[in-house]
Formats: sequence, C-alpha cells, structure tokens
Amino acid sequence: MRILSSPAVVNNADQIVKNIIRAYLEPNKTFPELREMADSGLIDPLRNFSEACRAESESLHYEPPD
Repeated sequence: MRILSSPAVVNNADQIVKNIIRAYLEPNKTFPELREMADSGLIDPLRNFSEACRAESESLHYEPPD
C-alpha cells in the first residue's frame, strides 16, 4: 500500500491503526453505549480512509478525449 497509494491514503490507514490501539486500551463499552455511538455517527472508523481512497481512485480515472 505504501508503494502504490497516495500519502493521504497511507496517512488515513495509519490513523486507523492508531485508533484501534487507542480503543483497545480504553475501558470496554456496553452495548447501549455502542448503539448510542453508532446512532450518533461517532463510530465510523473507515470514513476518512474510504474518502481518501475514493478521491485517489477518481483522480486516477482516465477519460478519453471526445
């Protein structure tokens, strides 16, 4: 990934790893807490990564001339 992807994609992937480690070290959440976090949009760990991937993919899209 580091060879083929843009710095934005790599940075977002690194951030996911850091978030996983941070979450692992926090106290466990209850199911109601997790539901509340999901409903409020607080749980979307791949959003920035997927947006960076989409932007990179769109920038590489070739459109033949008319």
